[in-house]
Amino acid sequence: MSWQSRPGKSLLSAASAIQGDRMAIDKARRILLRAAPGTELSLLSDEQVLRQLSQISASQKAIETSLTFNGQMLRWRQVFSDRIDSISWKAVSGRSGYQSKEFQEKVDQGPIPEGEWLVAQGEYQQMPQRSVLEMLLNEVSRGGWPGGESSWGRHRIWLHPKAGTKTYGRSGFSIHGGSFPGSAGCIDLVEQMPAFVKVFRAHGQDVNLTVKYA
Repeated sequence: MSWQSRPGKSLLSAASAIQGDRMAIDKARRILLRAAPGTELSLLSDEQVLRQLSQISASQKAIETSLTFNGQMLRWRQVFSDRIDSISWKAVSGRSGYQSKEFQEKVDQGPIPEGEWLVAQGEYQQMPQRSVLEMLLNEVSRGGWPGGESSWGRHRIWLHPKAGTKTYGRSGFSIHGGSFPGSAGCIDLVEQMPAFVKVFRAHGQDVNLTVKYA
């Protein structure tokens, strides 16, 4: 896992530099409108615009949150009014030998198809306590968690394709963990899944996932 933050000047400390720079002020107004839709910008002075943006920044609420997967890394990115934060986890999709773009159409072998996917809070599942019978069924690829903990880890989040995403007739994709890298098409974070779940659940909102291979 890797974390990055690209900080900028605090908006109030940069006010003197921005004052008089029409292009910078116009950009600040656009950012404020994105962060607080419905704001009557025409009623605010330049100084008030900067002050409101600073208050939004202090509240630590992201203006935009997104996920991207390129076949090797799953990247969580948040845009704030004064910085961009990102966290990346190593990830794979597809079975060994079938993890590149040209195998997207192969059912149960190729990687998740490129496009836009919804990662919904309501689709998060944690493996429940299982009876001995349920564990035995899982180990022979039956039951609700076929393959058991070694295949899924203890967490998974089902994904839903958004309009315009070509799935090639495939379905049943998720983000999950497990003991070994590789999947039937899901995004596999292996042992890093709990760290991703912690970030995702703390966010508390659905997130858009963009899958795009190099």
